Amino acid sequence: MTVADLKMLERKAYRSTFQDGLWDLFWGIMLWGIGLAPLFKSVGLPKPLYYFIVPLLALAVLSCGKRWITLPRLGHVQFGPLRQRQQRILRHLRMAIAVFSLLLVGLSLTGHLVRLVQVPAVPVYVSLFVMGVLWMKAFWMDYPLLYLIGFFWALAMLSAEALYPHVGSPADGLYASAFFGSIIVGIGMVRLISFITAHPKEAVSNVDFGKEERADDS
Repeated sequence: MTVADLKMLERKAYRSTFQDGLWDLFWGIMLWGIGLAPLFKSVGLPKPLYYFIVPLLALAVLSCGKRWITLPRLGHVQFGPLRQRQQRILRHLRMAIAVFSLLLVGLSLTGHLVRLVQVPAVPVYVSLFVMGVLWMKAFWMDYPLLYLIGFFWALAMLSAEALYPHVGSPADGLYASAFFGSIIVGIGMVRLISFITAHPKEAVSNVDFGKEERADDS
């Protein structure tokens, strides 16, 4: 098997890790969380807590699903140097996004975020920024469906802004995030069911593409 064949097989194996729909569920649930946070606040949950309930749920779905659904069906794959370098870049990008998210939480807790989004055109810039970040993640993760998910996130934010004069807060964000988040979750559920049907649980072997490439080079 040539290096080109190995790289093609490696990319196919890497992309198969997104076929289980769990990442789709993660982003859909996270979008739900944006709309639910003001609702949790209105029912009296402690201030920092309502920001983290849904993200923790999304992480639990992703982590438990990978552990108990994907891994027993696909096994563990050790990718080659190029893919590992992409993963390191992705980790740095995730760290930058986490810092930005903490900044948003801090602005919200201090009340500055509410005043900021009332500035004309800022919601449009924020939605485009979020879509751009998700599109960058789609590129580095080699996860094409995330382009569509990023577009849905931007639409949800713009829809909430359009709904605000008619329904007020928190209904504006709740309706928008519930609608577009449900579309994303629906896509994830369809892909998850298809994945489970196509990959019955059975004994699988581990693959080290880095080792295979080194052996082929030698």
